[in-house]
Amino acid sequence: MLDFEKDVVQLFDAHQIDFEFESKEHLLISETLTIIFIPICSIRDYIVPDNLPESTIKTIRIWQDEYMQHKEIIDSRILSLIGISQRVHARQTRVKAIDKLALKHFLIRNHLNVPTSARHRYGLFRQQELVAVAAFGRHCPVQDQGITYRSHELIRYCSLLNTTVVGGLSKLIHHFEKDKTKELSSIKSNFKLTLDKATQDVSLPKNSPFTDWKEARRYAGPLPFTFTYNKETKEVLIIEGVRQNWTPSPVKVIDYNFEFLDTIKLQNPVLANAFVIRNIPYHWKKGKIELWK
Repeated sequence: MLDFEKDVVQLFDAHQIDFEFESKEHLLISETLTIIFIPICSIRDYIVPDNLPESTIKTIRIWQDEYMQHKEIIDSRILSLIGISQRVHARQTRVKAIDKLALKHFLIRNHLNVPTSARHRYGLFRQQELVAVAAFGRHCPVQDQGITYRSHELIRYCSLLNTTVVGGLSKLIHHFEKDKTKELSSIKSNFKLTLDKATQDVSLPKNSPFTDWKEARRYAGPLPFTFTYNKETKEVLIIEGVRQNWTPSPVKVIDYNFEFLDTIKLQNPVLANAFVIRNIPYHWKKGKIELWK
């Protein structure tokens, strides 16, 4: 029995877990887990044993060199797989964005893979203690049946050593989805609009009549006048708005529903363009009344 095999056997003995060890095949077999030990001398010539038990729920491989370098992390992972770890419920935690340095330090202490420079990083905190992290990649457009979806790769998920965060990954993904979208709605006007806040390079909506953003920008100017019509006097109140710094930026619309479109009974209306205006200084001139002719 090699030294790293002895360490794992002692780990099972310390927690009173029943197992069988086959030194010839370098196998440790328990009720829920089978461990295949791969010595350094046989890495190149390694062949999967043909006598693995079918009743085992999980099978993992442990390389000798990796175990020697990351013993604490691998021991924690083994115990987690057989149900021995501190359980923290996600409802006891809060989600908070973390920086690259915090992600790097947490992964070095608790994960086998090297740290990553993911674009989006979040942590689960129980009070002030960081108990889990998730890192997501940049937005990547994915097409399916002619429809383009926004997609983000989950690059890393990692919990604290000897800790299982129940519902942790689901909570982090749900927060990430909400953090990258913005929902606008009105009960009175009965509309709902969902925007993608994460996408930087926004293309025109599908089936837009415009060929590019430059052309669409020509129709994204402000309406200079507001009108109110008095039927009894046949008079029109005209108010001119003066606006500065009108710089529309394209925004991606994920979903929308406007009751107004149903009331005017347009046939197959399509979204032509969407943009957002920020920080606009403006004022209204004194209104003028003119007779309607």
